[in-house]
Amino acid sequence: MKKLLSVVLALLLILSVSACSAPGNSSQTPAEPTKAASEGKTTEPEKIDLRIMWWGSQTRHDRTMAVLDLYTQKNPHITFNPEFMGSNDYWQKLNT
Repeated sequence: MKKLLSVVLALLLILSVSACSAPGNSSQTPAEPTKAASEGKTTEPEKIDLRIMWWGSQTRHDRTMAVLDLYTQKNPHITFNPEFMGSNDYWQKLNT
């Protein structure tokens, strides 16, 4: 009886795992693009202004500014308002 129960439980486990798995080869074709998407209309991205604050050494400040400049070059619609302060000043500002 225990052997039969073990086999039945193993089969149920295999069936439940196979039922939840993703299909291997789907025969569905991808949906056609909508008319608006196929016309190629592009809109100007919305201007975004982000305020960013960090603390640390001068080296950290220089590297952070370099990364922000690189990001702005690739995404000209995004501008940053950076705020940098030393370690001690940062924790004091957070408390106020």
